Amino acid sequence: MHLYIDEEISKLWSKGDKDIMECITKAFSRVEEEWKEIAQKSFHGGFPKAAYVGSCALVCVVHNNKAYVANAGDSKAVLLRMKEDGSGFERIKISKTFNANKKYE
Repeated sequence: MHLYIDEEISKLWSKGDKDIMECITKAFSRVEEEWKEIAQKSFHGGFPKAAYVGSCALVCVVHNNKAYVANAGDSKAVLLRMKEDGSGFERIKISKTFNANKKYE
């Protein structure tokens, strides 16, 4: 995944928010297409259970002091930030769980 994201970002002239998000989306799509090919070959090659295997991906790209986060599957991303009073860290959710059991998916 990271190789595809790097490749897509290197093609950009500008690197605005939409550009970075599009690069991440393209990388996810490329991985998905590759997996579909592997699953189909496995299924038709006599290994049907391989076609039912799930996976997760959690990606964070930091560019110009901004984090772009994307995920597929039930991985969750959190950001730890120092509390303003310096007494420790606070946890901030920065992604949602995506799987077939969620209505919003």
